[in-house]
Amino acid sequence: AGGGASSFRSVFTEVLQSIGQQRNQGSRVTGPPTFELKPDCSNEYDPSFYHLRKTDHQHAMDTIARLRKQKLSGSSRETKTTMVLPLVAEPPTGHPRFLAARLMLHLPSIYSAIRRYLMYALFSGSWLPPSEPEPLMNHDGVLAVPTPMSLGGPEGVTTRSSLRRGKTEMSSTSNVAGGASFSPETVAASSKSFLEVLQLLTLQVHTLEECSNLHRTLPFLDHEQKSLSSNTNVNSYLQQMIGVPKSLVNVWALLCAPDGPLPSEGSGENRGSVLGLCIALYEHRDNGDNSNRGHKSANDDHGGARTLSSDGLKWLLRFVSALVDGAENVTSARESAT
Repeated sequence: AGGGASSFRSVFTEVLQSIGQQRNQGSRVTGPPTFELKPDCSNEYDPSFYHLRKTDHQHAMDTIARLRKQKLSGSSRETKTTMVLPLVAEPPTGHPRFLAARLMLHLPSIYSAIRRYLMYALFSGSWLPPSEPEPLMNHDGVLAVPTPMSLGGPEGVTTRSSLRRGKTEMSSTSNVAGGASFSPETVAASSKSFLEVLQLLTLQVHTLEECSNLHRTLPFLDHEQKSLSSNTNVNSYLQQMIGVPKSLVNVWALLCAPDGPLPSEGSGENRGSVLGLCIALYEHRDNGDNSNRGHKSANDDHGGARTLSSDGLKWLLRFVSALVDGAENVTSARESAT
């Protein structure tokens, strides 16, 4: 028994020294030594690890954000400001008998669940898209429609674009039942985290290539597992990412301004897709560079969580962009996303 305890102590000490470094506690501290994770191991942190309480994770994410910044500081000055790390690292090699469990990440129902929760985060805690605000009414109960001259139509003519602009101006000042009108400020002020969903999206990327080959490498898979594996590839992944359910087509809250409430630096199309919702969240909430837009993010109170979310989302969007631009394979797309 004594030899076993000694062996365990030596192995534990070796592992601890490989991933952590002892903190300097000063000469007056008599308690046990404390250790901090090495920057090189910061990418191994899992923000949804269920053996830690939420408050512990909040403190850990502040530390991990700082350590990841130190890890990237070794790069050149030009790349240091552009490099980002995925939210979670690639999972380790699994036992062949359990690898099929990773196929669950690529089920169509998982994409549907991810889409629903991204909407929950975008709509500040609402599972359904907010309704289009009712137009303003004057004191006599008459619809307050802007005049053609105020809409800026040529020679007093009301054009379709001017009507949309007038409609958007009215919507921005009106309220919906139960709260203020949905707007970019609403998204920026949302405190709903989607770190767990971003973790799933990142793990989908990490396991995409592996899962697409399981039907070839694991002959003992059942018919359903082989079918799912053989149908998992880059094309199916992109189709799931950009697919918009019929129920979300032409929904006001998901339309790009001026037809809808949220502007976009891109086309703003297909915002009801998983990719479209990720882009909307990045543009209006989890973009590390959006401080100059004047929106106060509710995530500002937890800088570590906001940094990890912003960097992880940026990495995911870069990966998808690399695939669309014709990356040779998933591995090269992942590398170019960092």
